[in-house]
Amino acid sequence: MRLTRGTGTGTDTNYHAMVRHTAITWTVMVLSHFYAMRLDTTVPLLGGLSAWWLSWIPAGLTALALLGDMLLRRKWAASGLALTMMVSLGALVHWPGFYVWTFFVQNRPGFATVAELADTQRLDLDGYYGGKLPFGLWHLSVNTRAAKLPALEDETRAGVLLPQWIGFLDGAVGYAYLPVPPAKGELFDGFGDTVQACRSLGSGWYWVTRTGGVC
Repeated sequence: MRLTRGTGTGTDTNYHAMVRHTAITWTVMVLSHFYAMRLDTTVPLLGGLSAWWLSWIPAGLTALALLGDMLLRRKWAASGLALTMMVSLGALVHWPGFYVWTFFVQNRPGFATVAELADTQRLDLDGYYGGKLPFGLWHLSVNTRAAKLPALEDETRAGVLLPQWIGFLDGAVGYAYLPVPPAKGELFDGFGDTVQACRSLGSGWYWVTRTGGVC
């Protein structure tokens, strides 16, 4: 994309194309950040973490080209607004944390159904990775399963884990239904990895992550 100062149909067309390209690449970047955990599990090694970082390349290049073109056209206000939005979306927003709350709110009825099934002991939790969720609830777990989440100090006191990320050999991060509120710093076994509840989402649901991990 050539940066040229000028007016007319040709340069206007180039400018509008730059805007479209920037919007597309930044949408892809935001989505790759938002769904990074699930992508990393669904496409191991080439998934979420790779997409997270690789998405910055086209987003950064198109953004620089657009800003350069705006400055050449002396669109000072538009340049400042665009730069502010890009910095905010790219650096200030914690997209994984945004995903945790947004996904839960969007699917609150489904989580309520899982809690009801757990309370009435109608949820299959057998097996290391748990049992299959009912078909209409598959999207709540990255592997379509609900698993038992036992407390390390008392395995009889277990919750229900809906993983959003699963490690290559062990470990999990996700939503946990804990009808009895966990004690501060209480540890659980998340597929062989030590996890703890770091954020309460209401109605007995918590976000659990690795000990010392970003919540």
